[in-house]
Amino acid sequence: VDPDILRKLAQHAPTPLARLAERAQNDSSSVRQHHNSYYVFELWLRVVGAIAASRYRQSKQRVSALEEGLRTLTQPSVGAVLAFVQAYARTLPKDPLAEVLRTPLAQDTLPGYRWACANGGRGLHSEPTIAELAQALASYRNKNIGHGAIHPAEFYRDGAAVLFGSIGALVVRATEILGGRLLAVEDVS
Repeated sequence: VDPDILRKLAQHAPTPLARLAERAQNDSSSVRQHHNSYYVFELWLRVVGAIAASRYRQSKQRVSALEEGLRTLTQPSVGAVLAFVQAYARTLPKDPLAEVLRTPLAQDTLPGYRWACANGGRGLHSEPTIAELAQALASYRNKNIGHGAIHPAEFYRDGAAVLFGSIGALVVRATEILGGRLLAVEDVS
């Protein structure tokens, strides 16, 4: 794990996401470290979904798959958010969000991809992309977080370490590709 990942997340990620990453790294419970490491991805994906929804509306294009996808964004399903983001990327392939999804995984994200595939019931791709990591993590969540999933402490400890480093690197890299800085506005007076 990159020892500077928390600093990098603080520089590149919205404050709530950076705080969640800090909790994932510093919690005394391996279960909470594991779950919060995954939730960093989920929160990042929801931010990306909100960006895609906003850009889609601003584009003035109307595509039935995306219109339906907008309606499903009100559901709490990670799969619904991921499906919308992927449909957006197919519809607007030159958008930087589409570029993010097509980006091959770097070495620091591969361990999390392999872990999510091995423990989420997905096969490995020879040259995985960020989109494939996102799909693997969505499958991983359904099998290992919630739905009554219980594992030995070693599973959560090992998973937290692998997922945190990979997901943190993903968030930093994707934010760099998108450019700008994602901000969280907590209050407008």
